[in-house]
Amino acid sequence: MRQTNISTKILIRLCIGLLICFQTGSISAQAGCTDQQATNFDPLATLNDGSCTYPPTTYTLDLVADLSETLVETSGLAFLDGSLWTHNDGGNPDVIYRIDTLNGDILQSVIIATAFNQDWEDMAQDDQYLYVGDFGNNSGDRQDLVIYRILRSDLGSNVVNADVIQFSYEDQTTFNSLPYQTNFDCEAFFVKDDSLHLFTKHWVDYKTKHYVLPAEPGTQVAALRDSLDVQLLITGADMGENGEVILLGWNPVTGNSAFWLLFDYPNQNIFKGNKRRINLGYASLNSQPEGISFSSAYEGFISSENFLSYPQRLLRFSIESWVSNIVSTHSTPPSLHLQIAPNPSENTLCLQGLEQHSDIQISVLDTQGKLVYGPTKIKGACVNTGLQSGLYFVRFREGNANQTLKWICK
Repeated sequence: MRQTNISTKILIRLCIGLLICFQTGSISAQAGCTDQQATNFDPLATLNDGSCTYPPTTYTLDLVADLSETLVETSGLAFLDGSLWTHNDGGNPDVIYRIDTLNGDILQSVIIATAFNQDWEDMAQDDQYLYVGDFGNNSGDRQDLVIYRILRSDLGSNVVNADVIQFSYEDQTTFNSLPYQTNFDCEAFFVKDDSLHLFTKHWVDYKTKHYVLPAEPGTQVAALRDSLDVQLLITGADMGENGEVILLGWNPVTGNSAFWLLFDYPNQNIFKGNKRRINLGYASLNSQPEGISFSSAYEGFISSENFLSYPQRLLRFSIESWVSNIVSTHSTPPSLHLQIAPNPSENTLCLQGLEQHSDIQISVLDTQGKLVYGPTKIKGACVNTGLQSGLYFVRFREGNANQTLKWICK
């Protein structure tokens, strides 16, 4: 019996020693939901895995103005040099319009002499060019999909020429005419890093596919990247200066319009990060939303064509309340190089490596991920937490740098 007790004590001491050795270092990257606004936020996660889920969110757009009868079928929208540009849907003149951001008045009309408006659906821009997408394809049978590329420096003229980018989808093999029963319609794109990013409008399943093709004249093939079940007919898209992507659309069954806000994703895998749906209400509020464009980091405009008795409109949006505090977890943040010493310790934890820092915030979580201390700024080398004995996770933040350490409170 005595021998058994001695063996048990030795085993317990050995386990405690191993626990201390194993659990006092920095925590390696842990995947999970990193957005505090999500319903499944994981306070221990340091790498966003795209699993965040969100409560139903409704947002009311600000009305800027009803648009001119000339723009009754406004479709695309782009913001450049302080002005908005738009165009009408297919069958209308081969013209783009510059409109006032304050009242929606038409300020300039520009004819694209080398283009034909078969079914213009969206606009996009980079530092050098304005792009117009003639890729509306309600029946799925078009084999002449085109994107026009116009020099921005030419837009001071009333008549311009355009380069032509012809393209096809890599996974479309049949071209039977199926009016409003195709998944190869498209009304949304933006340009990023010399590539055009297209988002299809699925009449069959209300999903969207993300395609990418070079933003260069000639014949191109749109490569399929991914798909997302948006339960909308996607009608517009844009990317903000911080990488947030908005996909705008409406659901013909419910009559509800909405946009998907996509952010904190790895590389250009837009559907692998956070995906938050923002409901915008019915046509009585917004008419039928068609075009969307950022005008600043968090704000932008939406244009809507007329719908039944509701007129064409220019509206304004802001995404700041949903993304302004997000720090991307897909870039490698600088390390704080802190250490807790001694560790284990009493309910006061002391830090080494504070000499190079002046604005560190500390939070302490228990093993269930519950916040039990902080967040608060560190004012000295030691912090009296007042916590009971146990294992804790101590998170430090300064700017975009963060570090999480394990701490045993004796």
